[in-house]
Amino acid sequence: QDLAHHEPWYGDFDRSHADRLVEWETKKARERQNELCRKYLEDCAEYHTHIDIGDPARKIIDFISRYNIDMVVMCRKGESGEFNMGGTAQRVTEYSPVPVVITPSP
Repeated sequence: QDLAHHEPWYGDFDRSHADRLVEWETKKARERQNELCRKYLEDCAEYHTHIDIGDPARKIIDFISRYNIDMVVMCRKGESGEFNMGGTAQRVTEYSPVPVVITPSP
C-alpha cells in the first residue's frame, strides 16, 4: 500500500519521507531475504526471489503468472502464529495456478 496516500498524520509527511521509509523497509527485507536464502536454499538448483509492496497473496499470484513459475514453496505459519497455516499461505494455496508446497517454518 502506498504510504503517501494515508490520512494526514500528526506532523504530516511529504512524499519524500514516505518514499525513504519504503526504501529503508525494502532494503531491510532484501537483507533478510538474502540471509534466509543463503542459509536454507544454497543447495537448490534454481530459485527466484522477489520483494514487492502490497497484499502478499495477490503479489505472489501475480508473480506466478508474470514469470511462468512452475511451483511455489512457502512456510505454513504466518506472523500471528495462531493457525496451522498462515492467511497468505492459505490464499496462495487456494488461488495458485501451480502446485504450492507448504513447509514448516524454519
